[in-house]
Amino acid sequence: MPEFIAEFFRQLAEDHPRWNFIFFYEPVEIQRVLSGIGVTLELSIICLILSVVIGILGAWLQGSKIKWLRHIVQGYIRFFRNTPPVVQLLFLFIFYIVLVGVIVMGMNRWERQLKIPGYGV
Repeated sequence: MPEFIAEFFRQLAEDHPRWNFIFFYEPVEIQRVLSGIGVTLELSIICLILSVVIGILGAWLQGSKIKWLRHIVQGYIRFFRNTPPVVQLLFLFIFYIVLVGVIVMGMNRWERQLKIPGYGV
């Protein structure tokens, strides 16, 4: 990084503390930013590959002769087409919390905590 750029951002941080781009003048921070960019690219590529695999598998299963399997795939497609991404994330987040709670705490303790009628009596 040229010194005049580092000095500009160092002076900017002193004059306006809310505008602190520390990664332009601290070598340790720029390494953290570059490693973060690497992780972001890695996750993006993994997600792209998985989404293509799921898409191809779903397209193939839509033409399946097994009726219940075809209905599951169509339900999956309808769910993801007709709900906003924020609702999907909320649904997946809640599902993840419940799944982790069941695995970590055990089913009996989970039922007692939720106070489900007729369970854990």
